[in-house]
Amino acid sequence: MRPYATRSVNGWSWLRDTEKRERLAVAVLGFAVGWIIASHYGLSGYTLWLRWKTASGIEPWRSAALAADPVVGQKVSLPVLPDIDGKRVSLPFPTGYTGLVFMTDPRSCQTNSTLRSIKQKQVTGRFSGLNLFIVVPTHHPEQARRYWQEFGKDFHILLDPEARLARALNVVFENRAYLFDSSGRLLYLTRFQQDGEEIERDVLRIIAGGQQR
Repeated sequence: MRPYATRSVNGWSWLRDTEKRERLAVAVLGFAVGWIIASHYGLSGYTLWLRWKTASGIEPWRSAALAADPVVGQKVSLPVLPDIDGKRVSLPFPTGYTGLVFMTDPRSCQTNSTLRSIKQKQVTGRFSGLNLFIVVPTHHPEQARRYWQEFGKDFHILLDPEARLARALNVVFENRAYLFDSSGRLLYLTRFQQDGEEIERDVLRIIAGGQQR
């Protein structure tokens, strides 16, 4: 027992050294102050990781988006986009309204619930004339096609290669939706984390108003 006890004492003998204890205290204090400053100025580890994601090009359309949203009422030139089966779809549709919901993950519960609610109501005659699409901004079309073929079977999925349309519409957050008339005029766009029921009411009001004209 004596040799083991001797090693234990000697192993921590540096704590008896005043200079070493002071260095340790300064290091701990410096780390704590640095962490507080980094968190205050948005330089925490999580924030830096998000910035690295953007810089490394994992989701480049977010950092390359325009500085401002398109103005409601202006006409937007919408491109021809491929769907997940390779068919090219011209936007907007020549009749009715065209709704575009930008998503990267088909398992997004809040958006899926809103979309499914609208789809169910279309069967009853509400939201008639609304052509609804999910648009997937991607720099990897084949990978996105395989992924959405497995998870996005219930909706009409369009791919946005190199996220050109997403950048043009300033899609800087997930699950943003836009509503266009048949001429490509922007009628409505959603806000960040907007309530799904509110979106339904807004879109229904716009569609109903257009049908009464």
